[in-house]
Amino acid sequence: MYRYFRTRHPDEYFSEATASSNKKIGIYDFRNNYYDVLSLLNDTYSIDYNNQEINEFFYEASEKQKYDSKQDLYQYNFMGYSGKFIIEKVGSNYNVVKLSKDNLKITYKHVEKTFDIVDDKGIKYVFDVKEQSENYSFNQNITFTGDSNLSDSYNYNYISSFHLSKVIFENNLLAEFIYNAADELFIEKQRTVNNIQNLSEYLESYMMVFNGGSCQFLPSNILPSYSNQATTIETKTKKLKQIKIPNQSIIDFTTLKGSRQDYNILGNTNTPYLNKISIKDWNNKEVKSYQFEYAFSHKLFLANIIESTETNETSKYSFSYKNNTIPTTGLKTDYWGYYKALGSYCDNIMIDNYLSENRNVDKEYVSKDVLTQIIYPTKGATIFEYEPNTYSYVGNAEVASSNPLDGSIDYFENNPDNWIINQINDFSLNSSYGNEQLQGLGFIGTDKTYIFNSSIDNNEGIAGFLNLYKKTAGNQIIETTSLSSECPLEIRLQTGFKYSIGFRWNHMGQAGENPLPSVPINGHANVVINEKTIKSNLNQYLYGGGIRIKNIYYLDETNASVQAELQNQGYPSTFEKKISFDYNFFDNSLRSSGSLVYPKPIMSYEITRKIKHNGTCTLDHYLWSSKYRVNTNLNNLSAISTQGGDVGYKNVTVSETNHGKSEYTYTSPIEYPESMGYAAIKYPFAPTKNIDYKRGLLVSEKKFDNTSRLLTSTENAYDFENFEKTTGITLYYRNEDCPTASSFLDYQNYKIAMESPTCGNSVQCGNAKLCGIPTNFISYHLNKEAFGWAKMKQSTSKNYFYSGNNLVKTTVSENLYTYSSNNMQLLKQGAITPDGTINETSYQYAHEKGDTRLIDANMISTPLETEVKKNSKTIAKSETKYDNLSNLLPSSVISYDLQNGTTPSTEVTYDKYDLKGNLQQYTMKNGIPVSIIWGYNNTQPIAKIEGTTYDQAFALTGIADIIAKSDEDINESTQNTLISTLDDFRRNNNRFYITTYSYDPLIGVTSITPPSGIREVYIYDTANRLKEIRENDGSGKLLKEFKYNYKN
Repeated sequence: MYRYFRTRHPDEYFSEATASSNKKIGIYDFRNNYYDVLSLLNDTYSIDYNNQEINEFFYEASEKQKYDSKQDLYQYNFMGYSGKFIIEKVGSNYNVVKLSKDNLKITYKHVEKTFDIVDDKGIKYVFDVKEQSENYSFNQNITFTGDSNLSDSYNYNYISSFHLSKVIFENNLLAEFIYNAADELFIEKQRTVNNIQNLSEYLESYMMVFNGGSCQFLPSNILPSYSNQATTIETKTKKLKQIKIPNQSIIDFTTLKGSRQDYNILGNTNTPYLNKISIKDWNNKEVKSYQFEYAFSHKLFLANIIESTETNETSKYSFSYKNNTIPTTGLKTDYWGYYKALGSYCDNIMIDNYLSENRNVDKEYVSKDVLTQIIYPTKGATIFEYEPNTYSYVGNAEVASSNPLDGSIDYFENNPDNWIINQINDFSLNSSYGNEQLQGLGFIGTDKTYIFNSSIDNNEGIAGFLNLYKKTAGNQIIETTSLSSECPLEIRLQTGFKYSIGFRWNHMGQAGENPLPSVPINGHANVVINEKTIKSNLNQYLYGGGIRIKNIYYLDETNASVQAELQNQGYPSTFEKKISFDYNFFDNSLRSSGSLVYPKPIMSYEITRKIKHNGTCTLDHYLWSSKYRVNTNLNNLSAISTQGGDVGYKNVTVSETNHGKSEYTYTSPIEYPESMGYAAIKYPFAPTKNIDYKRGLLVSEKKFDNTSRLLTSTENAYDFENFEKTTGITLYYRNEDCPTASSFLDYQNYKIAMESPTCGNSVQCGNAKLCGIPTNFISYHLNKEAFGWAKMKQSTSKNYFYSGNNLVKTTVSENLYTYSSNNMQLLKQGAITPDGTINETSYQYAHEKGDTRLIDANMISTPLETEVKKNSKTIAKSETKYDNLSNLLPSSVISYDLQNGTTPSTEVTYDKYDLKGNLQQYTMKNGIPVSIIWGYNNTQPIAKIEGTTYDQAFALTGIADIIAKSDEDINESTQNTLISTLDDFRRNNNRFYITTYSYDPLIGVTSITPPSGIREVYIYDTANRLKEIRENDGSGKLLKEFKYNYKN
């Protein structure tokens, strides 16, 4: 279970003010009135803007960063369960508020700071093993004058995660998890560049005054031009050491240190990694083990898993990854954090306003480090081929074909695959003594896009200039563009104008800052022109959002040539089976059905801030508005994913070579987009609700044969239960900030100044110009989490039958589903078969039966009553009772007379259980009791005795001996002794029907001897797989054989 902060500090945090920081008060502290203020806010912004409680909170949270305004998020993932929640404080109570629709019951123990989770079967999971983390921050700020300010701080110590330690049912320990402590240091770097976009005349005057020396300071609140922040997180991690299943097995986890090279871990050589998993029986005998071998590089790559049994039989699984041996030095990342190559410094030209870096998708490197091959012990292999994700929608908004002129950079012409680039010209120009040589490009009859690749020899000191001239028909130059850069330059030549290129070289006058001492008299320039033309049929998609599977290849055997092909082309030429995936719309093969669930990452944005001058300069107390372009190295959007990915697809076609195809339709962001207001896609980038429980649901499935004939189809329909919970408040400036507000000690001081006779809205007060009440300049956004439940309400299936190519028959089956709102389980399932028969199965659970004992134990998903009807007539009805007040286990099973459906008949009674929940006695419908004797440390049934109660059976001759011998069974010799003892027990008590059993713990049953005495012996191979079933002993008559044929 992981804890995620929405702000820099945990909910319970409190710190006094220091010389370098303000007081910090977490949400749980009574002095932080978050919960009271939250109750006064709403989504319509129809609030009392003069309310003092709101204004005080806005001021302290925004201007002083004193109040925490966002709840910590807890996320869990264990035993097949996953979800999230927050913890609200109500009075002195800490209440778990779930943000996932499921049946789990979660309890937080505040004093112990631990969690108990009970699933819908009544099993309790205890999370009381805690990881402690400490955060350290390093900050570097560079001002517009070049001054550098360095600071570092130790921020706080907190519990960052909680690990599962015990699994319990009815106070019976089912499993125990034991951990080792380890120290790990992770580093996260963030950098920000602030560029002033516009300076008013007054501010320009101010800078002139500053540079002239009459005012030797910058405005007090001007943002730094560059900020670099590195956060180091030191975590006292808990590495799983051992799992104990009491009286059954022990699983040991062995770790090693000394070889890791992970780039994001400080002190990586001291960071542990998993070396071996050993599975042992309760006597500490190893039954199976898994050895892990790695390729150590910038990441930890699993290379091999070697599986071994107690007979030293080994099986090896090997794994390969794409380009993982290529170092990350020189590689960059795209918008979504996937690798891209940096071909030359030309990739660093200003593109997309992100720290001067090109972050477009690199189709070759986007899948670097991803698993590409698994080689099995059989020597066969599975090979995975990937490609970049594509999208033609952002949410439910279609991407335009060409530049939409709205500032968007998302349009199909930006797909590099939509262009053809051909070289049309290649020439050289010479010049000396400033005489310009011209090369005409002619008159442009239709718009053309040219890419100019130019170079000037010996031009380090800049003696030569290469220009593109745009001219009228009368040869008048109306526009000049420099081609002197050595980077490719894409220029659109417009219809109706003449263009030419001119080269001028003057060895006597160099324009650069570092002129060369000796420059040739004659200059030489080279120009290569490529024409870029749009294709007639556009691919209607863009690349982005990571990778997807393209093909999966299955090989019976791999060899050196296959490996060479994987290195050279990424996929094999020959294979036994190939599964291919296509993600375009079924009816348009050029258009992707993908949609970005969240807009393209934003690394650059604008903010407007007021700059305040103070001190003794003539510009005291004046405020000027200035726009900043803020560039960062991280995505500023509070991005979410859809089913684990950035792109969700509506249509997916899966085909197998020569074996037809299947077409799948899913709900996607096109039908269920995120609702994104201004505050989500612009500063302050507030989070959206995330309705992903509605996306990724199978709507239809169609299967076709190899000739494209439709064979089957399934259509599904869904209903949704929708829930929302407010989890925080995002505060931000309405239009501009108030630079004087934060200079006051607290809100009360600001309020006093604001309310004094000489102060007020836009009224100068002493050394400050105030901005009125905080709600005048601070606004809010309520952060909401959406969660819910997608219920399939109907599924219709059709089968199609053909005679030749002619469709001759179609059959239809329909299923209808009704669910319980108490436990999310099926209440009723109705099916209409092709012949019109209506079958209906209904279920009742603890809530429907009113069983408060099971409800209190959260055992709410087990059906207690099942009724089956055919054409409205009951054909079967049964009920499981839980009437034994001493436990939460079944007490009997009842069936009902099919004639009237009301007369009950007890089919079986469960009379006795041990403390572990093992059934010891049951009574059949005929009244005959059956007893079960448990051995192997009370984990396996070793004898079933018909015709006696458990108490009577326990008094039989030899009962204690068979239990003792089973507990001692650790090898072939002890097992033979046990079987002999079981035979004696059966013979000595032959007045009862007795069946006996023996086992190899963690492998399987080794013998079953029924009352007849004709024993079945189960024989396993060296890999612990069932090999044979024989009569009486290992050399007896072969009853059944199991073969596993592997390649050598």
